[in-house]
Amino acid sequence: LEGAVVALGPTPHRLHLALLGVENFVDAELRRFNKGVDQRGILDAVALVLRLEREHPGSFVVREHGGFSTILFTPWTTVADLSLNLRIVRAAGLGSLCGKLLSSRLRLVEGLPIEALARRDGLLVDAYEDPAFDTAARNLYGAELPWRFADPRLEPLCSVLVRLTSDTRFEGALVCNHIIGVP
Repeated sequence: LEGAVVALGPTPHRLHLALLGVENFVDAELRRFNKGVDQRGILDAVALVLRLEREHPGSFVVREHGGFSTILFTPWTTVADLSLNLRIVRAAGLGSLCGKLLSSRLRLVEGLPIEALARRDGLLVDAYEDPAFDTAARNLYGAELPWRFADPRLEPLCSVLVRLTSDTRFEGALVCNHIIGVP
C-alpha cells in the first residue's frame, strides 16, 4: 500500500480508501469474525492508513469517503467489550472516522459460520423486539437473521445507542417503554 501511494505521488492520481473494516477492537470478537488479525493488527492498520494520508495528502485519502466501518454490537458483546471499544475509539481520536459507530450491529446472514455459532449458542430469535435493530432493513440490504444479546443488559443500552445516530427513521418509537420493559 505504501509503495502504491508513493508511486502515485508525482501523478495526478489519488488512491481513495472508502471504508476500512476495522470491525472491532476486541480479540474475541475478531476471532468470531474470522478476521485473521487481532487488536494490535487492527490498530497497526489504522495507524498506517492515517500516517499515509497525513504524509501523502495528494495521493492517498481515507477520510473523504468514510474512514472506518465497525461492528460494535454482536450477540456475544459484553459490557466490557463495549467499554473497551469506545475507550479505544476515544483514545485514538477515531470517533469522527467511525461512521455509524453506535448503531453498528452484526448482520447475520444464513449459511455463514458465524450464523452457526449464534444458532449453537441459542442467540437467534424469531423477530427483533426493537425495529431499529434490523440493520439490513435500515440500510436496504438483503434480509438478516434476527438475534438477541447473550447479556440481556445490552438490549436496552443498544436500543438507546442506535437512536443517538442521525438516523431519524425511528423517531417516535417507544424507547422508554422498551428500556423499562413496558409492553
